[in-house]
Amino acid sequence: MILDLESDGFGDRHWFEGFVATTKNRENEENDGEVVGYSTYYFTYSTWQGKTLFMEDMYIKPEHRKHGIALSFYHLISQVQNYFQSQSVSKQRILTNLFFA
Repeated sequence: MILDLESDGFGDRHWFEGFVATTKNRENEENDGEVVGYSTYYFTYSTWQGKTLFMEDMYIKPEHRKHGIALSFYHLISQVQNYFQSQSVSKQRILTNLFFA
């Protein structure tokens, strides 16, 4: 499964894209710190709705919730959507499928 995620997200064809949230490591600026959350999304096509951005997953470690990370993910993905709309994407919506553990 991990190898599939690596090749599907970072291989020749990107089947999904995403963002990660990390803590800031004040002791070592070269190290971004601990990964505390992630969000993945992909584009799909509907004959009824046209081009669509689908947010597949979002996870934030429980001890890092309620600090605005989820909202930041939504803003980042909205910026992706806005970028593609400005690139002559005729119609695009963000669909979400979120489960919080």
